[in-house]
Amino acid sequence: MQIRHDIGLDVRLRRTAVDKLVIHRTAQKSLEDLAKLFLNPDVGTGGKFPYHIVIFPDGSTRLCVPLNRAAPGAMIYNDSGVQIALTGDFRFSKSPTTAALVSLESVCLLMWKLFGRLPILGHTQMPGTTDDAKKVCPGKNLDLKHLYAAVSAQFAKRDTLSYA
Repeated sequence: MQIRHDIGLDVRLRRTAVDKLVIHRTAQKSLEDLAKLFLNPDVGTGGKFPYHIVIFPDGSTRLCVPLNRAAPGAMIYNDSGVQIALTGDFRFSKSPTTAALVSLESVCLLMWKLFGRLPILGHTQMPGTTDDAKKVCPGKNLDLKHLYAAVSAQFAKRDTLSYA
């Protein structure tokens, strides 16, 4: 099955500067499921695919929206953020797999290499989002402070790292 979606060719969606990484969780387990869900204009993204990068439990990653385009993962904050989603629900008892966390760290390192040191925020850390614990994104079991510290430590060694 080939999935096609509008990735926002509107000139207003062109990115001028990246100033943050926004981390999300999604219950959908495949790109097909994500595309089907978000192609619905009533879901909240206006029918646009919401994430630049999706990371799966096995650690595999997919670039879904070009980095020079906005992705509506955090609504009005999409113009300057790179939207990164991990598949899984990390609000209550589940944690991301080790493979997914390794990939997330690698993706963040690459984004820092491309755009400089950036804040790493959860979707619901953005101003104006909900504080409802049932809707928290990415969830308490994806520790963003730990992620930032790990990425910072690796970024400090960037002269010896390969970003291939």
